[in-house]
Amino acid sequence: MSKPFKNPSFAPSPGSQHTTPRLLLRQWAVDTPHGRRVWTYDLKTEKLQPKSIKSIMCSIGFYDMENGSSLDPFLTRIENQAGPILSKIRRARSPCSLSPAEQKTLALFVMLQYLRSPLIRNHLEDFYADTARDGNGTPIPKSKELFSKYYPEMMPVEVQSSFLANWSFDLARQLFQKRWAVVQARNASFLISDHPVVSWSPEGTGPGKATLKARTYYMPIAPHLLLQFANLTRLPFPHGAACGGIRGQMWARNGYMARDDVIKVNHFQKMKAVRWIVGASRSALDFANSLPPEKR
Repeated sequence: MSKPFKNPSFAPSPGSQHTTPRLLLRQWAVDTPHGRRVWTYDLKTEKLQPKSIKSIMCSIGFYDMENGSSLDPFLTRIENQAGPILSKIRRARSPCSLSPAEQKTLALFVMLQYLRSPLIRNHLEDFYADTARDGNGTPIPKSKELFSKYYPEMMPVEVQSSFLANWSFDLARQLFQKRWAVVQARNASFLISDHPVVSWSPEGTGPGKATLKARTYYMPIAPHLLLQFANLTRLPFPHGAACGGIRGQMWARNGYMARDDVIKVNHFQKMKAVRWIVGASRSALDFANSLPPEKR
């Protein structure tokens, strides 16, 4: 029997539900003879073409559950609150002017993008179907038993909804304590995918919560702008274009990221994408596709 979501007043939204918010994708839109479009690469069909935002990274009823409840209204409310904050950051090229309330809202918005994607749903469905594999592609034995142990009488959509309604707040608190920066791409542009928030952990940090705390998170907010949350205490904010910089694998000196490091971050987007990758232009996607393939 399905376990009901704790807030039954969340009624499903009609039509398709975007898994990557349109307010992010619009930053990659360009004018074409057919109107505003984004350049996309479809991993399913291997086609590179401009597409309307309403036709990609969406699915009917993706966040709806069998009992009639849905997380889509909750996600939409957070998007509406985060939109003006992201616009403020893009204008200032810095997160330093955000109020504590705006910082908390943005931290929650970012972690929701991390947990709401098709990639997370696919992982949960693989465990439920007893076909889960680890990062090296090795089958995980008795994965369905593990799923049933930790999420009894729940379906993958319900587990993901629980992540969004509960775990996202814990992760947002961790993100709030990291060192924030707005990084500008130099001589390159950022990609965005259907898993828009990617992360990197230094080696040797160990499994579980320790690894989550050690992660650096990246979310592109425009073709030449990236939000970065590094594994450092971020307060008090230093002055300048960026509040801090990437420590460890990459370094964003004076708020800029070198072309080679932009390519690394784009690799993360490619590795985690389930179907859709969006670039600033056809040439940006052509270049990304010409690079050696990476393991997911």
